[in-house]
Amino acid sequence: KGAKEIVIKRPAKWRDDFKKVYWSVVFDAKADLSDLPNLSGNTITAAEADGENLKLTLQKPLTADYPAGTAVRCHSSGGGMYGGMMAKVPAEEWTPLAWTVSGIAPSGNPMGKWWRGTVKGAIRIIVGYTKQSELEFRNVKLEIAD
Repeated sequence: KGAKEIVIKRPAKWRDDFKKVYWSVVFDAKADLSDLPNLSGNTITAAEADGENLKLTLQKPLTADYPAGTAVRCHSSGGGMYGGMMAKVPAEEWTPLAWTVSGIAPSGNPMGKWWRGTVKGAIRIIVGYTKQSELEFRNVKLEIAD
């Protein structure tokens, strides 16, 4: 409790050259992901590889004691499911767009399935993410299947 630096075993898919944005570590992780949503996360601000271990610097001090051997999982994700016309310039003419999200993903964060632990969703339209743009919407319809 109170530490801002911890040492963990290097995750199997860890790559030192991977851009680590929105990385966090969660505690008391379960291999079958049954702990999700796991709200014990703490943002990783720096990671230093040392052989089979990683020294992680955390954004906030730990609020609980975690004994050696506590199962952890590194999460890497942005704040949303990017789908539809991701990173495509819209055509000059009206373009119908449909996107279906169905079922729960067994792991990861694919665009076509709800992420494990999802409790709510919202439509997010990002216009001009990399440059100034104009976009007009017509006949916006949301269909929710039970």
